[in-house]
Amino acid sequence: LTSESYEMTKGNLKEGHTIKVIFVGTRTNVGTSDNLFKVVVTDAEGKNVTSSYQIIKTYGQLVVYDE
Repeated sequence: LTSESYEMTKGNLKEGHTIKVIFVGTRTNVGTSDNLFKVVVTDAEGKNVTSSYQIIKTYGQLVVYDE
């Protein structure tokens, strides 16, 4: 089980900047785990400018139920 949806709830990126969210969370057995991800922001030249932003992550949950 994976989920690759996200929402930016506050603020905006500077002009020419793009955000990439890399999901690393996965779940295959019954149970619950955080849907972990990494965030990378780059400028128009592809330079990593993530440190220019205050990014607060809120992880969702991946849940696999027993039948």
